[in-house]
Amino acid sequence: MGTTKKKTVRRKLKKAKAVVSRHKSTKVRRRPLGIKFKIPKRWLEWAGFTAVPVVAVAIVGVVWQVYSPRTANNAVIQAVTRAGPLAQEFAEASRLADTGARIAYWSDKIIKDRALTVKLRSLENPPLIEDSAPLVPYKYDCTTFVETVSALVRSAKPADFYKNLLAIRYADGKYNYTDRNHFPEADWLPNNIRSGLVRDVSGEVARAGGFDASTVTKTINRGQWLARQTRNGKISRALASAATSTDWSAPVRAGVTYIPREKIGAVIDAIPGGTIMNIVRSDNPKKPVLITHQGFVVKNAGKTYFRHAMPDGRMRTVALEGYLKSVRSTGAWPVIGVNLVRLN
Repeated sequence: MGTTKKKTVRRKLKKAKAVVSRHKSTKVRRRPLGIKFKIPKRWLEWAGFTAVPVVAVAIVGVVWQVYSPRTANNAVIQAVTRAGPLAQEFAEASRLADTGARIAYWSDKIIKDRALTVKLRSLENPPLIEDSAPLVPYKYDCTTFVETVSALVRSAKPADFYKNLLAIRYADGKYNYTDRNHFPEADWLPNNIRSGLVRDVSGEVARAGGFDASTVTKTINRGQWLARQTRNGKISRALASAATSTDWSAPVRAGVTYIPREKIGAVIDAIPGGTIMNIVRSDNPKKPVLITHQGFVVKNAGKTYFRHAMPDGRMRTVALEGYLKSVRSTGAWPVIGVNLVRLN
């Protein structure tokens, strides 16, 4: 019995040693360096599938570098410099003999073609000015829109543009902040009428409707307005000091001829296409101006529109009657009518 147990134990120990011996003698087989590793077919299919979007992303990146807005602007500037800026646009405008048609053409171009503003900013030999804003803005307000379009209409060729823009924006050939036509009723209208660039047709249009135009007056205090602009950081103190050294401190009495709001409907068809329309408000002592907005009257397919740049920089063409109904006619500072001027 005892002998049998001993034999059984010896047998188990022998088997255990044999197992350990096999494990110790087992060696890891290493692949010879000369043998190539075979990639599974599934891996190759997966790599081919993912390569397509990776390549697509790379192509998009290259295209973005070439055609990003900044690069696109530079490309436009370079192309314009080589081919002659605005040559095609001026050729098209030259075929339009009527001033109203040219105003419609150029104003529509500015709205629809972003590259046009880039071209205007790239014209050679820009004049030196001492002002807080560039000659051609990145974003138009109502007045810079009217001035830019008017300068283009009065220009026979691109080289004339700067000269005509300066003439309508500044007074007496002085291109600085002080002599800019800031106030529509005290500067912009009287200075441009005196220089012969525009003429007031409010009375003419009113008479076509069988009535007389009205007049509103206001005392303009440039000094107070300038101080407010300086406090709000809209101009530098250097520009402000140059202005205060002149006659800006003296109040100016200004008057505006206008067609009353309630009578515009009777003469809307008599307003010529291309007319500059100024929105006139009542005299409110707390407000610095009478005219608060400008734009163009545009005729198209027998209908009358108002084309203008809004305070937020958007430029729109809307039905004139609908626009006039939308502006405030009541309250402390109501719209009382419109002033109309034409380019000469």
